Amino acid sequence: MTTKSIQPAFILTVKVVVAPDNAAKFLSYAKPVYERVLAEPECAYFLFGQKHDEPGVFQWTEGWTKDLAWFMKEQITKDYYKPYLEATEPLFI
Repeated sequence: MTTKSIQPAFILTVKVVVAPDNAAKFLSYAKPVYERVLAEPECAYFLFGQKHDEPGVFQWTEGWTKDLAWFMKEQITKDYYKPYLEATEPLFI
C-alpha cells in the first residue's frame, strides 16, 4: 500500500514478526490503523508490506511532515493505537 508524496521530516521504519498462522489476524488489526494513520494530515506517506517468502513478517515505513518529538507527543498517543497494540503485541514473536 502506498500514499501521498510530501517531503518528510521524520521517517519511521518498523518490522513485526508474527506466527504465519496469525498473519491474517494481524492484518485485520493493522488495516484500520493504517487507514487512520494515512488520513492524518501530517502523514506524508505510509508504505506497508508482507514478505512473500516469510508470511509472518510485515514491514512498513511512515514518512511524517513533523519531527520525532511531535510524533511521540502528538501522534503515537492517539486513541486508535491502544486497541491495535493491545490486540497485536501478544501476536509478536
